[in-house]
Amino acid sequence: RIGDVAAKHKIYAGYHNHLQVDETSWETALGQSKYNSINLDVGHFTAAISKSPVPFIKANASRITSFHLKDRKFKTEGADNLEWGKGSTPIKEVLQLMKTEKYKWPANIELEYAIGEGTTVMAEMKKCLTYCQTALA
Repeated sequence: RIGDVAAKHKIYAGYHNHLQVDETSWETALGQSKYNSINLDVGHFTAAISKSPVPFIKANASRITSFHLKDRKFKTEGADNLEWGKGSTPIKEVLQLMKTEKYKWPANIELEYAIGEGTTVMAEMKKCLTYCQTALA
């Protein structure tokens, strides 16, 4: 039904993943409507299937409408949310792919790791933004 409403209004409905995802999770939704799309959480994807989302991104780029960025360990390593650069999610490679392929969808910073003593959410967001800027330099 969501795809029908999206088609009627000519807007894309981006389906978001959590840890229940595998590489074929979107096939049903994408097959139901050209207006059904992927709101890919690269951290959840990495944690869920214990491998890089880059091949999935390349294969499904025409149906991706947005990203959530976070760093997580592989499920086989505990799937923890971590400070960027300390997990298994290839955030740099994902951002470089976006740059190289000129993908136009937004990539949102999703701060989900534990904020320690002596810092703030805004300070950690700045670190994540700097990580992105460095990756794209």
